[in-house]
Amino acid sequence: MQNKERFFSYDFVRVMALLMVIGVHSLPGRYWVMVVGQALLFACNGIFFLMSGHFNLKERKESELKGYYYKKFRNIFVPVCVYTCVMTIWNSKNTFLADPMPVLRSCASKIVTSNIDSHLWFAYTILGFLLVAPFLAHMVAGMGKAERKWFFVLGVGYCTCVFVGANTGHDFSWRYPIDLWLFLFLAAPLFCDELDERLSTPALAGISVACCAAISLLCDRGWGTHIFDINPFYITECLCLDLLLLRVGKRIGHSRAISFVAKNQFGIYIIHLFMLNRVYDKMPDTSFLPWFLEWPLYVLATLALSLVGVLAIDYLVVKPVQWVLDRIFGQAKPRVKQAS
Repeated sequence: MQNKERFFSYDFVRVMALLMVIGVHSLPGRYWVMVVGQALLFACNGIFFLMSGHFNLKERKESELKGYYYKKFRNIFVPVCVYTCVMTIWNSKNTFLADPMPVLRSCASKIVTSNIDSHLWFAYTILGFLLVAPFLAHMVAGMGKAERKWFFVLGVGYCTCVFVGANTGHDFSWRYPIDLWLFLFLAAPLFCDELDERLSTPALAGISVACCAAISLLCDRGWGTHIFDINPFYITECLCLDLLLLRVGKRIGHSRAISFVAKNQFGIYIIHLFMLNRVYDKMPDTSFLPWFLEWPLYVLATLALSLVGVLAIDYLVVKPVQWVLDRIFGQAKPRVKQAS
């Protein structure tokens, strides 16, 4: 029962991070709502990296590497390519019907160079981390308590130097091989268990609120460069919010609806901006509502429409492609679980 509760806790965090990313892309255009909303909701990016590191930084036997890389190719690279093509073709459907080749070339270009939506930098970055995760897992597993502390101090210290330098006009030129996102990818197995033991739920909530306030004030004062990545307050906020949401998920216990959305989280993340634009176009006039009611309405409508779109694209395109690949590569086994 405890393992089931813990597994659902991660489903809950996935869905909350998903709502955060949709929320931050649909914030009302009010100054302090935007500032505070971004300060809180952009933590979704860090949480996604923490979650991915938790599930993928595990030592594997050499004989398991082939299956590991095939799953990442099947469950991450293939859906990104399929969704990119579907969205590109849909946006150029009239041109595609008249002359498909330019649109297909555009699909290939977007997959290789720049994707249809800028938020997909996450998919490109996380796939790169997953390629080296089996090797990094040995490093993480072999680190002692003192080494982990030094790793934390060096990582946060470097990010602080870059952040302060960038916002004071004195760019920090010294290099450190582990950037913020890789630092957070490694952080879950390195630090989160210890932080979870040391900090109470009120402490996690208090630190999260304090970091959100600090980020908001820094942004208001003009310290906007790297405010939502290598800012030390942002790093702390991501770690504390991740642990806080895990505890909330554990208290909820179980929800089939939340687990179902979590199962389709990656696809929803990919197409949510595409669907958000459709919601803006088709939603009846809601201007009579106060912003704090109108905004959640757009978030939930986008989530629902994205889920419908994911289910349709998965069953019509993604799963058939995966079925063919399973047979080509001799992987026609029981269902392969979606990668984190």
